[in-house]
Amino acid sequence: MLGIWANTNDEVIYFFTTQDGDGATLNGSHDYIREFPAASRPDAVVDAYWSVILVDVPNYRVVPNPKNRFHFNNYSGLKAGADGSLRILFARAPRPDVPESNWLPAPEGKPFFLNMRTYVPKETVKKSEWFPPALKRVN
Repeated sequence: MLGIWANTNDEVIYFFTTQDGDGATLNGSHDYIREFPAASRPDAVVDAYWSVILVDVPNYRVVPNPKNRFHFNNYSGLKAGADGSLRILFARAPRPDVPESNWLPAPEGKPFFLNMRTYVPKETVKKSEWFPPALKRVN
């Protein structure tokens, strides 16, 4: 524990990601998509707030980028698919198969780390029945 208090699982649960679904280290040389089916989007599994932030490795600082976009959350204006699913792109540049509003810039040619937070998570998260989908490397 660090600081004056520690959050409990009723307050927040964190999901850290350093690898894609195949176990390879995340690197800005590649593009990655995380796709949430409509019924298990992050906003469906929290009673408060969710967020995902992309930071560099080894310093764990946000990555400067021309969009000044460093994270997504409930209020980011992400666009859902026609079926209600949500696709988020982590890449050095946008792709035509994901809305640009759903693109989080990654550091070109460098490793990175994702931290997803679920604030006031529902029971499905607390019981480890829900996890963010694995990242799919798409190039």
